[in-house]
Amino acid sequence: MDYFELYGIAPVLQPDPQQVQKIYYLLCRKYHPDQFSLSDTKAQDEAIQMTSLVNEARSVLLHPDRCLEYLLRRQGILNEEIKQELP
Repeated sequence: MDYFELYGIAPVLQPDPQQVQKIYYLLCRKYHPDQFSLSDTKAQDEAIQMTSLVNEARSVLLHPDRCLEYLLRRQGILNEEIKQELP
């Protein structure tokens, strides 16, 4: 899933940190594994995966260099298989 779609924000180089943080808390409440403690194993596993995705997306969106790299990979400018260093 695309990080910008997950957070419901436009793909920009420097997302508003306050907006990202606010959405992060909403998504954490929605997908926190404790919310699914009485659900079946599949739902619990999906909640864990979504929580991990929400955390990774926040980390990328709040870090300018990682966000730039993510945007370039998203556009196909950087290759996933080749380790490239950004200046």
